Amino acid sequence: MAERALATHRRAKAAAEQIAKQTNTLLGPYESAMRSELVAESNRMEGYKSTTPGVRKLVQLKDELLHIEVQSFLEYVRDDPRLLEDLGLYRAYMIADEWAGSESRPREFELRSLHSLILADHAAAGRYKVAPNKIGGSAHVPVAPWDVPKSMGELCEWFRTGSGDPVLDAAVVHAWLTHIHPFDDGNGRMARLLANLALVQVSFPPLLLRSGSDRGQYLDALAASDEGDILPLYDLFANSLRRMVLAMEKPNFVQAKIRAELMDTSAKRYTLWKELLRNLLTSLEHKVARPHRWAISEMGIPSAEDFSDFEEGVSAGKRWLAKFKDSKGVPQWLLWVGYQSEEMSHLLGVEGRPRRWPSIFFAHRSTNPQKVHPWTTMYRADGSGRPNELTVVPGTRTAIALKVEDQLLEKDLVDGADFVAKTLCRDLPAA
Repeated sequence: MAERALATHRRAKAAAEQIAKQTNTLLGPYESAMRSELVAESNRMEGYKSTTPGVRKLVQLKDELLHIEVQSFLEYVRDDPRLLEDLGLYRAYMIADEWAGSESRPREFELRSLHSLILADHAAAGRYKVAPNKIGGSAHVPVAPWDVPKSMGELCEWFRTGSGDPVLDAAVVHAWLTHIHPFDDGNGRMARLLANLALVQVSFPPLLLRSGSDRGQYLDALAASDEGDILPLYDLFANSLRRMVLAMEKPNFVQAKIRAELMDTSAKRYTLWKELLRNLLTSLEHKVARPHRWAISEMGIPSAEDFSDFEEGVSAGKRWLAKFKDSKGVPQWLLWVGYQSEEMSHLLGVEGRPRRWPSIFFAHRSTNPQKVHPWTTMYRADGSGRPNELTVVPGTRTAIALKVEDQLLEKDLVDGADFVAKTLCRDLPAA
């Protein structure tokens, strides 16, 4: 994983040099577009209704406010939730970018100042918690309030030196801060900001974690880090960075970011595909519940940009879609989305086309203790009669295409969901 991250770093530097040539006088708008996207995704990760166009518009309208003295800025935004959620975090990213340019990393009191921007309307903004707190949906018990100052001091001391591996620094500072959970609120947004700082300082692209498609894998990785395993978070960060580098290497990347445009045809295809994918998940939920007593946990729907990459056959990493949990609540299957295989393209008769619908792949839980990830993807026929690839094809009567034992099965939505449920909710393959 470290070698792959190093290769991504080399490509990132080359892409950054190319972007610098493209930006010229457009550098300000480009940075604003990227920062707006980071803010919107980070806020949505916490359940807020931010949108990238909404943040951009607010930044344009309130540009002068973003450049006044911090205390005056806080007084202005404190009573307006919309300004607070979007502009407060945006201003925090501006300050972090300034630190990145100076190659310094924040001291402990500076972290609390950043927190005051993120959470300006909170009574404890910029202050550590005074009572024990919890992490929603997690069994982890954060550090006790009286131990927080010492723990944060140790974190900042380590962060100012780091490990020498920027991706590892980003993963560790993120995991460490969320493990401490020093604030009553805003811990996740602060952690993602610091992870970005560690990466941008050394010419990595921004760490853009998607609130939709990355959320499930992100939460799983954080849970693993609380148990002492940093590798899943490291791997997620490395894949996210690689995805961003691939986007940066595309022609006219800067102009596309500034205009916030996707091709109309791609956007329309994505809307149809996403709607059909959601219908498939709903149908699967019903099919696994009866008579199997299993359940589905949705992990996230790929974004429009992910979809565009997969259409073009770009290896932008796996987007986790859903987990199948058995009657005891144990996840046994992971469904993830990627670009369509050449074998499936051949079976569908679309090989050679520049754009193909993304595919869903099936990974079963592995019991091999040597594996970094507990999932083994079935890429090839194994004699079990289970599908090893599924393509959702909008606009056709048989909208579900399944590759089974290297043969193509075409079914409607309901029958396709029934087939998947019956074949997955039985004896598992050997791991």
